Amino acid sequence: MVQTNSCSQDDDNLPAAGAAVQFSATGIAATPATRTAINGTSGQTEWALNDPVGIFMTGAATADNRQYTVSNVASGALVPYGAGNTLAFPQSGSVNFIAYYPWKNGQTLGNYPVDVSNQSNPATIDLLYSNNATGKDKSSNPVDLTFTHALAKLKMTVAAGDGFSNLLGLTAVEIQNTGTTADFKLSNGTDFSLTATGNIAARRASPVIYEAILIPGPASGSVKFTVDGNDYFWDIGTLNINFEQNTRYDYAVTVNKSGITVSSQSITAWGAGSTDEVTAVKFITGTNWSFNPATGTLTLLAGFVLNNDLSGITGFTGFTGVSLSLVKSLVIEGTMTDAQLLKLKTLNNNSNTGSLSALESITLSNQTGALPDDFFWITVSAGGVQWLKSISAPKVTELHLAAFQNCYNLASADFPKVTTIGDAAFQRCDLVSVNFPEVTTMGDYAFDNCNNLVSVKLPKVTTMKDLVFYNCGNLASIDLPKVVSVGTSVFERTALTTVTLPDIETLGNAAFKNCPNLTTVVLPKVTQILEAYEGNFFNCPNLTSVTFGSALTSIHANTFGGSTDKSKIDLHLCAAEYALASGNTWRGWIFKSIIAIP
Repeated sequence: MVQTNSCSQDDDNLPAAGAAVQFSATGIAATPATRTAINGTSGQTEWALNDPVGIFMTGAATADNRQYTVSNVASGALVPYGAGNTLAFPQSGSVNFIAYYPWKNGQTLGNYPVDVSNQSNPATIDLLYSNNATGKDKSSNPVDLTFTHALAKLKMTVAAGDGFSNLLGLTAVEIQNTGTTADFKLSNGTDFSLTATGNIAARRASPVIYEAILIPGPASGSVKFTVDGNDYFWDIGTLNINFEQNTRYDYAVTVNKSGITVSSQSITAWGAGSTDEVTAVKFITGTNWSFNPATGTLTLLAGFVLNNDLSGITGFTGFTGVSLSLVKSLVIEGTMTDAQLLKLKTLNNNSNTGSLSALESITLSNQTGALPDDFFWITVSAGGVQWLKSISAPKVTELHLAAFQNCYNLASADFPKVTTIGDAAFQRCDLVSVNFPEVTTMGDYAFDNCNNLVSVKLPKVTTMKDLVFYNCGNLASIDLPKVVSVGTSVFERTALTTVTLPDIETLGNAAFKNCPNLTTVVLPKVTQILEAYEGNFFNCPNLTSVTFGSALTSIHANTFGGSTDKSKIDLHLCAAEYALASGNTWRGWIFKSIIAIP
């Protein structure tokens, strides 16, 4: 420590004859270094000679933003930067000290501007903070200011994975869409107010280590690794953590041709000097397959020929601790014949009793055209297919008859390019939502008895055959803006409450029969409501409003039968039909009201 012998009494209410304060600055040791070189003996990060520190004094005497500098890198001793910056204790009473690095001219105890957009010189952005020295008086000399890192640090140890023999082609690592500037409140040392987001080029600390100092807050954005001119991304938002002050986050990142694998982590106090390293988990590869043990994903490469028991995966069980029982997701990159595709449903018999006992998901990355009839169909009496929970085929355009019929646990179906869904394609599945953006035509029973189905979004569907959503007892929301025609019992026994079908012209028999929650129906373009023994709104006891348009030419006598209470319904009719009404009576039925459509 360095004793200071001068005392400023010109401003900031400092009392006369107070003893000059002696300061030492400690508490920022960390490995690897962010600001300075590592001490070869202690292995700790040290202050740099003449590092500028700002100090505030509050309490019985006050002083703002006095500049001190480090005079000894080993002890962290601080001396005033010129006589006018010397701090002194009051003759009586106690004071508190708040200090920060790097010093800024004119800084107050309000917002300190933080900017981490340029990481080329970490010393200039590595904000250090101290507020431990409280209740000090003239008997307290010396005063130790214990500093911590106010920001967070991300360390990435990068390794070459599947498809790379080395990472000599790694030219840049960039954190994208993350906080770049913020205001830091010096008065409490914890509050950050983000003022801008952007991209940060991580600093290369060694041939395999990239580092970045980050503004504390929720992990967000992504990290882009550029190798041989190609970009690979890691979504750090999936960490679901907050980057905390004075904390270092170490991740092992493996760059594979197929993407990024983040296999392990170490989170330690930044000032703790932890040097723990973690080892990246690489893909295990064979001649025509690769396996990612971190995710349980088995990828069959293009040209692979599938056998019933996956015996074509030469040598897969030859690695210690790796077996087919670890496979959770199967990705097939090649294209397959219908006969080969049909073998997929036999992988685990009906339930998870085959060699792939953990398998839940299948992705057909490059399969095109149509999936065959009965693709995953197994009869109800035989138990159906119970192990399949997720299916994705981004290039398939047609699903044929009973493609996934009786796949009882199938909860996710991703077919973004499918235009036609065949009869009973998803009958008795576990789907919660349906969203097929390109489908135009749907066959009979397509989603019949999907008891967990809640919402349907089919923006291009024009034709729906019979019983498409029959007995989907939880279906409460449909979005069908282009549908023109629906068949018999399409929405029977659903939980729909409000239905608007803006383009529908033909409403099939019993379309909304037995819908106990249905209250409002708007069908502005419907031309006919087909004959039915039990009508379209049969047994809809809570129905209160039905609106038809001027195009309606016929409506069957049984339309509002059963428990449907016509006395609760406001009926909206076109001029020609309204002319047939007398008071609240139309076609022999008495309604709550009959309203003419303008």
